Amino acid sequence: MVRYDASNTGSIPDTTGPKTAPTETWQTDQTLGSPARPTTLRDVLFTNATNGIAGFTTDGERRWAYRTNQPDFNPTPPVVVDDRVFATRTTALFALDAKVGAERWVFTPSRQTNRLSAPAVAGDTVYVVGQHPEHPPTLWALARGDGTVRWRVELGGETAAPPIVDGGAVYCVTTNGGLYAVDIDDRTTTWTRSLSPVVGPPAVGASGVFVPLDDEVVAYGTDGSSRWRTPGVTGPRSAHDGLVASNGTVYGVRPDEQGLVALSTETGDEQWRVQQSTDTRSPIVVDETVYAQDTAGSIRALSTADGVEQWSTRGLPREATGITVTGGGLIVGGDGLLARYD
Repeated sequence: MVRYDASNTGSIPDTTGPKTAPTETWQTDQTLGSPARPTTLRDVLFTNATNGIAGFTTDGERRWAYRTNQPDFNPTPPVVVDDRVFATRTTALFALDAKVGAERWVFTPSRQTNRLSAPAVAGDTVYVVGQHPEHPPTLWALARGDGTVRWRVELGGETAAPPIVDGGAVYCVTTNGGLYAVDIDDRTTTWTRSLSPVVGPPAVGASGVFVPLDDEVVAYGTDGSSRWRTPGVTGPRSAHDGLVASNGTVYGVRPDEQGLVALSTETGDEQWRVQQSTDTRSPIVVDETVYAQDTAGSIRALSTADGVEQWSTRGLPREATGITVTGGGLIVGGDGLLARYD
């Protein structure tokens, strides 16, 4: 669940974003270090930062903090489902009470692991991928209630992106390995596709599975059948971002990352392309708008129909790790801060 749902669509339902260029309404440095992209659930914001996990009100007041013994300098975005917050920190997965931050369980892999991916949660199961340079990555399936191991499947390749769950299957990608489809009921790999180099997690939509490579995007049916390949587009080069799949369109970035590209999910045909002067990060879709930040501290809002700019704003942290949208505003994390723009 890299972004907003277990299919990593990057599309946020049932909320609205700013209609005009927003300005900062509040800022807090009570995030326990530099946070990954924040996550929201109703009236609470959640962060996973260098030194721990925290919950905030929508006006920036910290409600609780869970500090960990070891810092994590590349934290993953937290996942929030019902009354639980799930967050990985280097080699452990934590499940916390969303209201008060109390620890419910901690999973540490029995197999040697030097990094866990961000988790995905579907039904009563939590999925996470562990990796280590001396052996292939492993997909773990855990009971959501208490963190006990239900099953595990060994993958191929090296560095792994977070797992994606859709329609009874878990999809995983690894560098120098490719795309793996694991059947949840059979607990076996049903098909694989050799792909290299994969630059980020896939996204799954009604038309199939979409994977960003170094200079092209490839699409497969959920049965592994080849759908299309489109050159001149890729995904943000980050395990925490990825392609966006929403309403018949896949949104990626140019191979030099300086702009957004929209493709048809059915055919892979390019629908529009816009240029930016700096690297594009964290695209998300809300209603009929694509929001994208860049490495210069700007956010642009573009029409999903044709890419026309609706507004832009500057002044965000240059090291912003991601944005989310809730209640008509933007929530931004980075540089040891959490901020809201309305």
